[in-house]
Amino acid sequence: MYENAEDTSGEVCSKCGTWIDHWRNLKKSKSPTQCQRVGCGAEATDGAHVKDSKGNVMIIPLCRSCNLEKGKFNLKDESLLVSSESC
Repeated sequence: MYENAEDTSGEVCSKCGTWIDHWRNLKKSKSPTQCQRVGCGAEATDGAHVKDSKGNVMIIPLCRSCNLEKGKFNLKDESLLVSSESC
C-alpha cells in the first residue's frame, strides 16, 4: 500500500524540472500514459511523490486527481517506481 507524500508540490528535480520528466528520464520511457493507481484509467500527468509503509518516498506516474487524494492505495505496477532523489 502507498499514499501520497505530503508537502512535496514545491519540490523540483534540479536536472529534470518536472517530476514526470524525472520519471521518464530514469525509466528512459514515455510510458505508461495511464495513471498507475489501481482502479484509475485517466491519463498520467504527474510524477507523484508516494511513500510506502516504511516511509520511503518514490515517484510514480499518476493523474492529477489521484495525486491530490489522501489515503492509502495500491499501484498497478510497483516496478515503475523510481527514486525521488534528484538526478
